[in-house]
Amino acid sequence: MKTLLRLRWLGTLALVSTCAIVMAQDQAPPIPPRPPRLVMGRIGTWVRTPTAQYRVVGVKSGQKSYKQQFNQDHRKLHPGFGSDRLAVVELEIQNLQDRPIFPPVFMAALVASDGARTTDFMLDARQQSFLEESGRLDRRGGHMPAEIGANQIMKVALIFSVSAEGKPTSLEFAPENFRDMPFGQPGRFRPGTAGTAPPDGQLGPRPAGPRMPPMDAVRVVMDLTTRGRS
Repeated sequence: MKTLLRLRWLGTLALVSTCAIVMAQDQAPPIPPRPPRLVMGRIGTWVRTPTAQYRVVGVKSGQKSYKQQFNQDHRKLHPGFGSDRLAVVELEIQNLQDRPIFPPVFMAALVASDGARTTDFMLDARQQSFLEESGRLDRRGGHMPAEIGANQIMKVALIFSVSAEGKPTSLEFAPENFRDMPFGQPGRFRPGTAGTAPPDGQLGPRPAGPRMPPMDAVRVVMDLTTRGRS
């Protein structure tokens, strides 16, 4: 009888210990993402990232307006405030992949000589030629820019509103491409039509296998005051 009770006690202790270990693993903090890899360059030099490389080919500042060159709308842009001026940074993006990609999404900032760091900008990029005839769609921002062909180069412009006294000194951006992001992979929704959620609104099981590792984040800083050689 004592032996049976002892075995039951040991079994209960092992079960409690296992549950405690599992709970501790579930409550463990997630592994923090790696800091972004810093890549630096100058006007006229190529800066390489895993999917594309970038080169600043021109910088203009002090403009009272800017007429888009690459977007077929050819809209005229104006500063956000009457006393501000526009700073335009023209970039070349070369696709380093063997397949077409969208121009990577820019989370950009322009640093000026007056100490301001401006993160609000307009993108002037090649757009689709055909637009859907619908009054609910916005011609100005309802369509993604055209893709960049394999190993091809596309030119875009980033337009910032800055103070009249400030001169651009550096451009910072962290490029991402939606096709390479983890949420572009099959998710938890059960298979349906056109990738929509099932009518009953229930989620399917998580995909088997380990989760995708975090992407190699890159932070690019371009010196706009010194010209280099490519």
